[in-house]
Amino acid sequence: MLLADHVASTSAPIRAGQRLLELGSVPIGGEHFLRRPIEHVRGAGLAIERHDRFARGIVERLAARKPAA
Repeated sequence: MLLADHVASTSAPIRAGQRLLELGSVPIGGEHFLRRPIEHVRGAGLAIERHDRFARGIVERLAARKPAA
């Protein structure tokens, strides 16, 4: 699985801005900025092969694979 998504920033001031943005973006368009999809991917039992964050920590990119049986 390849995934790129907006996530909670690694910077506290930017995270605060993301919280403010979510006050409008979630009810209007269902857009969340503070999620951490990597936790859901791990919870589904997939093995993370590559993970990085960029754009001041607000974009997370990862590659995951179902473990070999």
